Amino acid sequence: MSGANPLSDAESIPNSLVASERLLLSRAFARLDPLAMGAAVGLVSGPFLSIATAVLLLQGGTYVGVHLGRLAYYLPGYSVTWPGVLVGLFDGAAVGCVLGVALALLWNAYHRLFVKLVVARERSRKVRQELQEL
Repeated sequence: MSGANPLSDAESIPNSLVASERLLLSRAFARLDPLAMGAAVGLVSGPFLSIATAVLLLQGGTYVGVHLGRLAYYLPGYSVTWPGVLVGLFDGAAVGCVLGVALALLWNAYHRLFVKLVVARERSRKVRQELQEL
């Protein structure tokens, strides 16, 4: 799921780290491709909502899909009906795609911040060590 070459990320890590540490950090915190993550989550969530709706319709009963039907407040055109199965397929895929992109962007931002904090802490440790040697 990595959208970028981890080796290209190694340039953003400061030169104070040795090459093996830079390579290790770039591979351990490789970025997720937001487009690929969005497509993957959308391709799973759309059919999942569609199948869940179809299963409820096939089960039948007095109150079909009361809880799932509340998604109509958030998904335009969705209902627990046979046409709603098709609408749920597209709406679920769209919402899943947006959530997948957001998840990948948050993941990348968190790891970028984490690496910066680790590097800053390492620099601080080296400065303190050099000051103690003086």
